This record gives sequence, C-alpha cells and structure tokens, in this order.
Amino acid sequence: YSSNETAVATLGIAVNERITRNGERLEPLYLAIYKEFHEPFKLVKARLACIRAHSCTPLAESLLFAARRLSRKSHKRKVLLALTDGEPALHNYRAEPFDFKECERVMKKIIPAGIEPVEIGILTSSVAKIFPQHLVVNDLEDLARSFYRKLSGVLGV
Repeated sequence: YSSNETAVATLGIAVNERITRNGERLEPLYLAIYKEFHEPFKLVKARLACIRAHSCTPLAESLLFAARRLSRKSHKRKVLLALTDGEPALHNYRAEPFDFKECERVMKKIIPAGIEPVEIGILTSSVAKIFPQHLVVNDLEDLARSFYRKLSGVLGV
C-alpha cells in the first residue's frame, strides 16, 4: 500500500461494506466501474453512454469506493471528479432521505489522504453542502461547457 492508500484504508470501512446506519439498506449497493484507468476514452465512450441510474444516490459509499481506487495510483495528484443529479441518500428502513453526515465523514478522511474531490451537481445544489470544490449546473445545455471549464480550472490547464 502507498501512504495515500493506507490513509484511505484506515477509514475502517471496506469498500464492499455498507456505510449506512446499523447496516440498514432496502436494496443492494451497486457500484459499477465503467472505465478502467488504463482504458482509452475512445474505446469506452459507447459504454459510458449506457450509464443508467439504479435508484438512490449512495454518495458516501461512492466517494469511498473511488478514493480507494485512486489511492492505489502513483500519480502526483488524485482528482476525484463526481457528477450527481441527486442528494446523498441512505435509502434505509428509517426513511432517512438524505445523508450529508456520512459524506462529510468520508470527506474528512479522503482529503487528508491526498484525494482532491470535485463535484458537479446537475440540477441540484446539494453539492455545495459537502464539497469544497463544486459546481452547480442548472441548465443541461450548459453541462458540457461548465464541466470542461471546471475541470480545466481544477487541473490548471
């Protein structure tokens, strides 16, 4: 393990474990990898066009999953870019609709581990409550342009 991966691993939560309170979940957690790091975009763009929502927004689990994968890379910078059209949700028996506390807890662990989280909220401003670097896009016609502008700014290009 690298020092960054060790820092993320010390969260005490395995990637396949649930972060929900008391382990309560109404449906299974589904985190798919649509593109491996080594795959060229040209080879996977059709696959990326097939991404579909499955239900709630398990943002805390998704952040942890992505941070764990990034921590294994030897790159100098590790930017975790996330796009969401929803609020962070638990989807558990207690019907707790949004879970900002778990996201904040994960963020407090991954940022010191060298992960730079950036979130783009699509028709939702919830990202402003969690991410130091964020962008809210309220017009889908502006999504590609805004995405490029934000990513360029983060990367300094």
